[in-house]
Amino acid sequence: MTGSVLDARPKVLATIRAAGLVGRVGLVLTALRTATDDSAGPATGPDRDSSAAIDELAATLAYCEPLLRSGGHLVVVARPRRHPDGSLVDLTTPLIAAGTAAGLAPADRCIALTAGLRGNRLVTRASLADRRATVRASAGGAPVALTAHHEVLVFQLVHDAELAAAAADTPLSTEHETATRSAVNGVDYPGSRRAA
Repeated sequence: MTGSVLDARPKVLATIRAAGLVGRVGLVLTALRTATDDSAGPATGPDRDSSAAIDELAATLAYCEPLLRSGGHLVVVARPRRHPDGSLVDLTTPLIAAGTAAGLAPADRCIALTAGLRGNRLVTRASLADRRATVRASAGGAPVALTAHHEVLVFQLVHDAELAAAAADTPLSTEHETATRSAVNGVDYPGSRRAA
């Protein structure tokens, strides 16, 4: 099996360059980009508002949905963000809403651990800006811990989610029967019947 990597800005995905990929992509990996591309843009510290980045990601998801093949997945990675008071910003809700609006169904929610283990201790790998924001929030009376993970949301096509849900609702057996797995080394192991 061969593959390729397309590294493109969101609007490029809607152009003719991506036309040959419609319905052929098995995995799309993207991230919530909270930094701006121009140096004159707003600061990218840990307390920057994420609404513009979520809007841009929503456009990316809409452009990527037609590219996915059946069985394909779209993965979004988001670094935790904080409000100026130190509380965490809820990124999951607007990201799932953006995926749903793009015609995708949430398939899984995971975390990607960014901290390392040193012996039996967790050692964070936070940026200098995150560390400074934590110190400022703690000095202001709000104890804040450094983040040690990124949020990972996995989406799939709505049609695939509907098929998976229909398969899960199918009864495995109508009678109270037991099946046995094939004998291994002359021993029969009881098991349950699986849907094909």
